[in-house]
Amino acid sequence: MDEVRNQLKSQNFSTVSPTAFGEVGGRVFPDNPSIADVNDLIQIVKGWRAVHLPSLGSPISKSSTITSQTGDGDILQPTNAQVMRVQTVAFSNIDVAPQVIIAQIIDVSTGTACPLNLNPDPAAATNALTVPAGETFSVNLDLILDSNHKLFLAVTNGDPSSCEMVAYSYLTSQ
Repeated sequence: MDEVRNQLKSQNFSTVSPTAFGEVGGRVFPDNPSIADVNDLIQIVKGWRAVHLPSLGSPISKSSTITSQTGDGDILQPTNAQVMRVQTVAFSNIDVAPQVIIAQIIDVSTGTACPLNLNPDPAAATNALTVPAGETFSVNLDLILDSNHKLFLAVTNGDPSSCEMVAYSYLTSQ
């Protein structure tokens, strides 16, 4: 058995990360012993492509979730090597006054925030969403998160404990 195949024999396509191919293969110089390893890597890459490329980015069956919270906080944060697509967020205001809500994507390692536009009016001068008293609004998003980022929702004007926030998401193949 060639050296590369020997190192990868206990791996399977659901647990190996794409970077592992680079780590295992390393630099390959075109000498006689490495030619077989290069051919092995070519076969491994072709096998990975055949399995993963047709479904790359597609929803993973039975992975959809509806996550809810009351008030401010991180509503979604993928873990490990997960990639999550967020389709919809909804806000229910059970207060007697309007509420202003913001959404941010936050970089987990640095804390840097990127605001999301929740406002359905493209002419509006704000990214915030105003939810009238007793109303429920939903916003369609096409947001992709990985384990480096999380989705943060907050009430900036009004009582956070009177706001129910819900997100619909699913995992995607990578």
